[in-house]
Amino acid sequence: MNANLVITEKINQEEWENFLLGFPRPPFLQSWYMREVHETVGESSLLIGVKEDNILIGVAFVVIVRAKRGHFFYLPYGPVFQMHKWQYVPELTQYVVKKAKELNIDFIRSSPFIVDAKDNRALYYRAGWRRAPLHMLAEHVWWLDITPAEDTLLVGMRKTMRNLIRRATRDGVTIRMSKNPDDVEHFIRIHKSTVERHGFVPYKDDFFRAQFRAFVKADQVAMFLAEYEGKVIAAAMIMFYGDMASYHHGASLSEFQKIPASYLLQWEAIREAKRRGCLAYNFWGIVPENKMRSRITRRPHPFAGVTTFKTGFGGERIDLLPCQDYPIRSKYYLTRIIETARRIKRGFW
Repeated sequence: MNANLVITEKINQEEWENFLLGFPRPPFLQSWYMREVHETVGESSLLIGVKEDNILIGVAFVVIVRAKRGHFFYLPYGPVFQMHKWQYVPELTQYVVKKAKELNIDFIRSSPFIVDAKDNRALYYRAGWRRAPLHMLAEHVWWLDITPAEDTLLVGMRKTMRNLIRRATRDGVTIRMSKNPDDVEHFIRIHKSTVERHGFVPYKDDFFRAQFRAFVKADQVAMFLAEYEGKVIAAAMIMFYGDMASYHHGASLSEFQKIPASYLLQWEAIREAKRRGCLAYNFWGIVPENKMRSRITRRPHPFAGVTTFKTGFGGERIDLLPCQDYPIRSKYYLTRIIETARRIKRGFW
């Protein structure tokens, strides 16, 4: 280990946030505020800094998850290192492994926020990590460069998208941006309809509330509400962290599917991101074209519909390194079997 390398949990909020916000497209899920979010819903966490010559070069926000399938450490879009300091993944790994053993953790799981490249895969493999059986966060994300003028962004969309945005306006849809935590309740109500329609496993309602309240203090989140005939029919929680805006949570009412409110809602969120000086808009997860349909069951991928929606705005796909696991105890291998079966059942492959 480098004699000048120090891994520590003695780090303050200002140092942590300044480090992350100094990156292009920083992952807000590694923000200091996420600790408050998880603690509000009853989950403990660790904040680990990596310093070289007393200069912060990496951070890792670690959530301690106590689940029936096993207790594990989870690094959501973490760790984050300076570009030329990723070689210290093995040292950070061993520090986290030691902490895991002290707390009787069964395995460690990381969703690294780095591109899926041969060198990055090899780096994690040499440090003892293995590809997880199930993804935790989006591994194929759709990003839009929003530095061009609005007219240019509109031209870069599919023609049908431009038409639907304009039609929503003609139909009388209006978009309201809110920083009021009470408006999260609109989202939660609509989200229940979305979960019922698509059948996915949702976040808990309190998680949405906690996330909004934690980040709104730093003006890093806003709720966008689409209203039609006096009723909120679609909503999205948009994160504004550093130079990137992220479409993290979205929902719409089934009975108003013919009203193209979500298209106008996304466009207004993009416009707000531009006003704030953001350079990129992260639409979050999509599925690559070659995975649109299962090779085993022949069923459409669960993300097929949202992929068509998101990619219609223009942009590019970024492939992130797949979720990685570090086994600690033998119980992990039973978890791996269960999660593999769950992945196939849900239509992911």
